[in-house]
Amino acid sequence: MKFTRDRYQQGSLRRVRRANGPDVWEFRFSSYENGVRKQRQLTLSAKKFPSETAVRKKVEALVLRLNSDSPAPAIQEPTLAAVMEVYSREEMRSQMETSSHEGMPDRPKSQQNYRLLMNRHIQPKWGSKVISEIRPHAVELWLKDMPYSPETKRHIKSMLYRLFETAMKRDWFEAQRNPMSLVRVKGRNRIVEKVVLTPEQMLVVRQNLEDPFLLMTELSCYLGLRICEVLGLMWEDFDPTTRTPSIKRSAVDGVVADVKSEASRDVIPLSENFLGFLLRWQQAAPYSEEGWMFRASLRAVRITPEF
Repeated sequence: MKFTRDRYQQGSLRRVRRANGPDVWEFRFSSYENGVRKQRQLTLSAKKFPSETAVRKKVEALVLRLNSDSPAPAIQEPTLAAVMEVYSREEMRSQMETSSHEGMPDRPKSQQNYRLLMNRHIQPKWGSKVISEIRPHAVELWLKDMPYSPETKRHIKSMLYRLFETAMKRDWFEAQRNPMSLVRVKGRNRIVEKVVLTPEQMLVVRQNLEDPFLLMTELSCYLGLRICEVLGLMWEDFDPTTRTPSIKRSAVDGVVADVKSEASRDVIPLSENFLGFLLRWQQAAPYSEEGWMFRASLRAVRITPEF
């Protein structure tokens, strides 16, 4: 017989004095495993959370998860901060394999950028508000006054859109047209003019660089590789017999992941001259137990987003 809850669980909270050290908060709640009810307790420092309101905000996302099978009207009003915590903990961590066009960041760098958008911009302004209080016109005016490019503002709007989708999917907000779709961001995205080097200019660049940055520049310029693909190269990817390196992975800010797209996965034939570039570095490269082609540069090169 399947056990079902008949009421919304808020949990109990009390402040407990300790003989040594600061007071603590004890938050007690029930969890259900295979239909069996078990009592659990979460202990939080009163020094870090000085008020009951602060504790309630901290455990709000936990309460939402505990009541995920409760009637929707009882849990329609979480704060946006609680939705962000659930999104970060469940959507981003457990569904990395879901493609980004479905709303999930599928690469570590994408996850880092999503957290940056939430923590730097959305949390300070909207985190304490329940989602029904966040109105499209107010968001539009807020974005309009932000000192950022239209492209960055659209990233922030898209993040809000995903958070509302998360809330609607879990019945915390009435399923309807996403309110953030009504927000308009005026202005064109910044157009960055591509710089195409002439052979003469590339020779000047090469004269002012030393390995490993010289070879990294040659790989990017002559083979058209992204810097994350260059940093992801290992010696096992290089076959001197067939004169081919294989593009199998990428590395951003020291985090190794899959290539950005399937079109990036490739085996590239090298000319005799370019083969000499790689053989030159193979003789001088520092030893890497893992076999990285550019071990020392793996964390040295960082890609920082505007927002």
